[in-house]
Amino acid sequence: RAAGVTLVAMEVSSHGLVLGRVEGARFRVAALLNLGRDHLDFHGTLDAYFDAKARLFEGLTADDTAVLPADDPAGARMASRTRAKVLRFGRSQDSDFRLEDERSALDGSTASLATPWGRLDLRVALPARFNLDNAVAAAACAMAAFRGEAPLDHFGPYYRMTLLPAIGRPRRHALEDLQLTSAERGAARH
Repeated sequence: RAAGVTLVAMEVSSHGLVLGRVEGARFRVAALLNLGRDHLDFHGTLDAYFDAKARLFEGLTADDTAVLPADDPAGARMASRTRAKVLRFGRSQDSDFRLEDERSALDGSTASLATPWGRLDLRVALPARFNLDNAVAAAACAMAAFRGEAPLDHFGPYYRMTLLPAIGRPRRHALEDLQLTSAERGAARH
């Protein structure tokens, strides 16, 4: 706070939730990407794994936002476990953040993203649908963090979001604004 930081994004694992590693942390936005079978060695059952992830969403208030997958039954199930406003992402028509016109190649993936605030062109420097899903969830979280402000209006009508692998860490991503003109950048700062 002393440095002027007002927003932090962090990954919270189901292990961390069960082991109390984020107790005392206050979250305004939380996202569920998926519910796989990858941590059953720790949780024992799929239900216990789901319950571990649910701890994060049960801690949200009615003023907070839960970003959930529209195309996965775990998303609807998690919506019943939170008081937060729910934003859904995916490919179905009831998605608040809907992927359209997807293309994937070895050098990355692109899509058009329909949001409550307008359209974004999305480019992820990694191939495959799940990388687009992760990018959409990240975009939904970022927009929800603005608490009702229209981020597209703030950044200008031609905002483009690109996720690039950070050096040495192919599963971590950095957001980079590639399409704002210098005039739009100046307006976005004010």
